[in-house]
Amino acid sequence: MSIELIVLDVDGTMTDSHITYSENGDEIKAFNVKDGLAIVSWMRLGKKVAIITGRSSEIVKRRAKELHIEHYYQGCDDKLTKLEELIRSLDISMENVAAIGDDLNDYCML
Repeated sequence: MSIELIVLDVDGTMTDSHITYSENGDEIKAFNVKDGLAIVSWMRLGKKVAIITGRSSEIVKRRAKELHIEHYYQGCDDKLTKLEELIRSLDISMENVAAIGDDLNDYCML
């Protein structure tokens, strides 16, 4: 058994869990460059990365595109169902998935 897919939550996993708003109401998130390097290095090995997050943000879309993460899903109330759909489409079994999250709504993927 080997890990073929890493699934990430965003807030508190890819970020420091702080959400800041500008005076205009824009959401601001801080991503760690070293995490990005690890994600890109993983994908260079032929492995896959996906983002499944409960919140929706243009910032997440931008970060996913910067890192060339093809599979990113926002506004997911049922993360497990989304993960099951994804692994079926990729023909990967759950035993080959590692999920990383930090909150109760991530528990179902872990």
